[in-house]
Amino acid sequence: MLKLDVEDSGQGEPVVFVHGSWGDLNSWGALVAELPGYRLIRYSRRGHSGSECPPGQGLIEDDVSDLAAIVETVGAAHLVGNSLGAEIALRLAIARPELVRSLALHEPGFWSLAPDDPAVREIRHGLEPATELLEAGAVEEGAREFAAWVFGPGAWEEAVPDELKRVMLANALTFLDEERALDNGLVDATRLHDVIVPILLTTGEDSHPAFGVITQRLAAGLPYTEQKTIAGAGHVPHRSHPQEYAALLLSFWPAASTSTRAGSAPAAASPSRSAGSSRSTSSSGSAGPGGSAGFAG
Repeated sequence: MLKLDVEDSGQGEPVVFVHGSWGDLNSWGALVAELPGYRLIRYSRRGHSGSECPPGQGLIEDDVSDLAAIVETVGAAHLVGNSLGAEIALRLAIARPELVRSLALHEPGFWSLAPDDPAVREIRHGLEPATELLEAGAVEEGAREFAAWVFGPGAWEEAVPDELKRVMLANALTFLDEERALDNGLVDATRLHDVIVPILLTTGEDSHPAFGVITQRLAAGLPYTEQKTIAGAGHVPHRSHPQEYAALLLSFWPAASTSTRAGSAPAAASPSRSAGSSRSTSSSGSAGPGGSAGFAG
């Protein structure tokens, strides 16, 4: 296992947070401050910030192995994943179900579930200019282009805080590596029905429609899901709406823990609810850094 930067705080049932692209363990800071009563484990994924970066092209499966090694130290854990981090968490639940108590997944980009959907094609095409700039070695220009696509024109100068700029620039080339990974955006749809832990699927009200498409495809294939839309939020509610997101998690985990301990089908979410959706009571926040359809997790 690579040397990974890990922060472990609090006491209670363990929760492991898996960030998305362009970010690191500090992405979760505002959210974990709202989650008393749990052991909270955050880490920077391989190639991000303080964690070791291996040479050569990587695979998303490498991240799944890293997550497994972290969870093994506590036996089993609730997993919270954002974007690519949500993909990693679900893939672990498929491969190693004994390690997972529950899943809270916000907008995983499993594009293979709907490759011909117009919204999915649009979001994939929209990322190409940033990727091309990064491939040419223009890191800041690529990050600026990426911010413009996900946060809106001029966002790099006007809406992205300096702290987030530094993190994005530090991790830009790892994003490029992830985009090139042969298993990026892939999930074995035939294995979704095997995931029988409680699952909370969330989307942001202001996120790109492609994420809603993928979330609905997941809900149709996963047996025990509960869906929530976070009002006023986008792709990174742990940054933009930490209190609202925390309220959802603190409501979800106790029932998930009860059903997991009982060894039965989850009571908090049933097959009949997997295609449904409900809104959180969030009423605050306009789209800003993390409030729009952003990726910086």
